[in-house]
Amino acid sequence: MNRYICFDVETPNSKNDRICAIGIAVLENGEVTQAKSYLVNPECDFSYWNIKTHGIQPEDVAEAPTFPAVWSEIRDLFFGNIIAAHNARFDMSVLSKTLIGYGLFGPVVRYICTCIAARHAIPEVEQHGLGYLCTALNIPLEHHNAGSDSVACARLLRIVLDKEHELEYFEYDLSAAGVSPRQSPRRQSQEHRQVNAIDVALKQGASVDGKLVCLSGEFACGTREEVAALLVSGGAVMRTNISKKTDMLLIGSYGSELWKRKSGGAKIQRADELGVLTLDEFEVFERMAITRGTVVIT
Repeated sequence: MNRYICFDVETPNSKNDRICAIGIAVLENGEVTQAKSYLVNPECDFSYWNIKTHGIQPEDVAEAPTFPAVWSEIRDLFFGNIIAAHNARFDMSVLSKTLIGYGLFGPVVRYICTCIAARHAIPEVEQHGLGYLCTALNIPLEHHNAGSDSVACARLLRIVLDKEHELEYFEYDLSAAGVSPRQSPRRQSQEHRQVNAIDVALKQGASVDGKLVCLSGEFACGTREEVAALLVSGGAVMRTNISKKTDMLLIGSYGSELWKRKSGGAKIQRADELGVLTLDEFEVFERMAITRGTVVIT
């Protein structure tokens, strides 16, 4: 089985562009191997109806971390895994709008909607809302609790997978709020998806003007050539090897565990020896803005 990241969000008001709670459950080899949930300070007003739905009061999140802090803990799960949510278009849209609202980078994700999947795989159940399905299938649920909803989504997905029904996959560009999900990423070239991600990353990176920059690894934002072109557009001077004059080594998020720990690879070791600044792509691509086509550091 693949690894699936199931998630659920709760929102403070009807704008649905901020998150006050998020739950994550990892389904791996048919088992829920991780489950975590976060209360989030959305830094905005709450509406009566949203509070009535999920029960989260403004005072409950007053001391909670804001979304950028939470995203730094969970974002790696959204890269390279299949994402799942119930009525997924809503959760994807809220997550995307929140990321963009805070100027954070999000990937193009491949995902499953468990509502759609259950409708096809479990047609004998008359209704396919999460609460109804969980009652019918004896899945424990505290509805509109983000942690409970995400775990229930994972357990529902396990049942759907056991049915061996052909799943319908979609994709969503989390850095492009309002863009309709596109069915089956296989119908869109990898090159096109990478370019879309690079266009967004260009709006959200870091100061590289006049810097000597070297790349290492494979990047979530695109090919090495695209990342290099992006950095050059921001004023960087690209180098293929590390030297004492190198200002920055930028590491892609894809690679072995050694890469992820920044302890493997000749370039990384050389950078450490010479004291060259080493950053991963997220640390760079979350701080750039564009004004009339010019890179501006925020």
